[in-house]
Amino acid sequence: MDVSYTLEVSDDSAQSNINACARDPFEPTSAALLCERCKSIFSSLQSLQSLVSEEGYEHHTLNGILQHANEGCPSCNELFITMHAEDFNQYEPLMLRAAVDDVPLSPDSGDKLSYPFSILNMNRLRSTIDDQIDVNICDPHNISDSGFPNIHPLVYDMGGELFAAQALRLLSVCLGSHDKCPRQSIPLLPTRVIDVGLLNNTPKLYVTSQGQRAQYTALSYCWGSQGQQSTATTASHVSMMDGITMSNLPQTIQDAIHITRNLNIPYLWVDAICIIQDNDLDRSREICRMGEIYKQSTLTIGGMSSESAYHGFIKTSVAKRGCLFPLLLPNGNLVEIELVISTFIMERPRQQLETRAWTFQEFFLSPRLLLFDHHEVRWQCQCKNLSPILGTSIAYLKYDSYRLPDNIFSDTTPADPQIYLEHGEYGASDVWKRIISDYSTRQVKFEDDRFYALAGIVNELKSVWQDDYLAGFWRKLLLQHLAWYRAPGLENTGHTEVAPFKAPTWSWLCTNHPVAIYGNSLDPLADVVECIVEPVDPMHLEGPFLSGKLTIMAKFLRMSDLPAEMEVGELQEILKATILDRKESQEWAMKMESEHKLYVSVDRDADKHVNEFVVIRLGMMDTGHGGYDAQVYFGLVLKEVTEELSQQLFRRVGRWEHFLKEENMRIKWASAQQREFCII
Repeated sequence: MDVSYTLEVSDDSAQSNINACARDPFEPTSAALLCERCKSIFSSLQSLQSLVSEEGYEHHTLNGILQHANEGCPSCNELFITMHAEDFNQYEPLMLRAAVDDVPLSPDSGDKLSYPFSILNMNRLRSTIDDQIDVNICDPHNISDSGFPNIHPLVYDMGGELFAAQALRLLSVCLGSHDKCPRQSIPLLPTRVIDVGLLNNTPKLYVTSQGQRAQYTALSYCWGSQGQQSTATTASHVSMMDGITMSNLPQTIQDAIHITRNLNIPYLWVDAICIIQDNDLDRSREICRMGEIYKQSTLTIGGMSSESAYHGFIKTSVAKRGCLFPLLLPNGNLVEIELVISTFIMERPRQQLETRAWTFQEFFLSPRLLLFDHHEVRWQCQCKNLSPILGTSIAYLKYDSYRLPDNIFSDTTPADPQIYLEHGEYGASDVWKRIISDYSTRQVKFEDDRFYALAGIVNELKSVWQDDYLAGFWRKLLLQHLAWYRAPGLENTGHTEVAPFKAPTWSWLCTNHPVAIYGNSLDPLADVVECIVEPVDPMHLEGPFLSGKLTIMAKFLRMSDLPAEMEVGELQEILKATILDRKESQEWAMKMESEHKLYVSVDRDADKHVNEFVVIRLGMMDTGHGGYDAQVYFGLVLKEVTEELSQQLFRRVGRWEHFLKEENMRIKWASAQQREFCII
């Protein structure tokens, strides 16, 4: 069956059709089908020299690529489909340069007629005009021994020798040279670990001695709705010390043992085996240590795609295949390489493991991650963003792979409490905002786990930031983060509200809905007088809580005091403007100029007796909503609940904002009274 691509070209000849024979997307196309210009990219000394030159390799013009695509060249066909034709002069040739990742290679110093050995480092072809042309150079026939260390196969066994060798290389580089990653000391072992042994040996549960050090991996995975049968209990853990039958273990744990052995690491930590599951004291003690266990691990193995412990994660990688090209080696021989134009995806889809609250700290407290998803395996550490272990045919336009501050992990970077003065990716305020927005979307099986699963990160940041943790906030950042709101367009994580009392209403932990906080910093117009929280268990300062009182000195207005022209609108009217195109954004900005609204995001109870609610002002900030570059006042919506020993108490029921263009509101705020509000 033939597949026909219809593409328009803006020239005097009007239109042309690209016809390509249907092929299996998971099989590479033969080099015999290439046009001469494509076939010679890597096959001659002159071509290789051009690829590392400033000018690059001269390919066809746009019209030439179209012509040869019509004549059946599979490479020209892929190039034309990918190219932004409007960015090209159709009579000028496409120029290509060899690169390692995003860095173009440079020519060798010396004889320009000799083999350009810098080409050995390549793994990409990049266009000098169009950033969308990102061509991966891959290895279809295991040519890595030919001296091209960065060219890897697209299809590989995730549990095989080739994968293990590359993972070992990345681990060795990280341990040996990454200043931002822990590398100087051998980690302390947890209370219990699995001694994985050699390939044919039986693994066993090992009880460590105090202060014992050794390299170990930790497993991050989903238990699944059915739980696990092979767990350590008071009755079974003693026999596990004599040996654990591999076939009795869930497949995910078997896979983790296999990977740990391949990495030449002697021990593995898995919660189901290394915590006595029916011993409440042991569970409580070890859960409190989980943050430290993942932080201390040499490497965390993530079973991203497994929906349960019984599904496993070792597979054969899956990738779209490309075209085979002849490559000239330094010894004069020709071999084949495979070129694959990246499929650009806006954002990496969230994997099963990333939907669980417990895995949040397991990821972010782990210095190194080896993540097994449906299609490929990826590596991440403090110095290297999430990237494929071997070959890939996917390029993500947006990577959401933020990490915790480097000084949590680094052996050489001291803790710096002045991080509170920083802004940007690693400023404390921005780090915590991102944690809140991510963590609040995750699911828990038991309600109290929403507090416990954050404990590891809280304890680490408490030490680095030298601050007090207060029911989801930090004392020094409290006023910056109080105006959280329910994130629009996202599913809630289970319950609609934490009940009975688990967290105060001013805390984002009081709701199980995803929440967010504006990225910009605020100019405060209120003061925190006092904040006191009382956890249910003094050993678990992260909650849940018996009580929590926040006292704020702020100006206030009653809803009944709003100017007559002010209407109450939903905050989402503003937030949706961030996804508008330019024309829609301009229309929206004009609409904002003509409207007079107090925009409110409701938490609870806001459908009754609205006029009795109080709005208190927290501060002012620049928003830039949807291109409407305007300042806003914002704060909290409160409801009086009772009097306690002559003290008025309030509950938060929402947050509000309005643009400073509202002159009547500015007049109202200028004359508004100021008082203390005790919020519970």
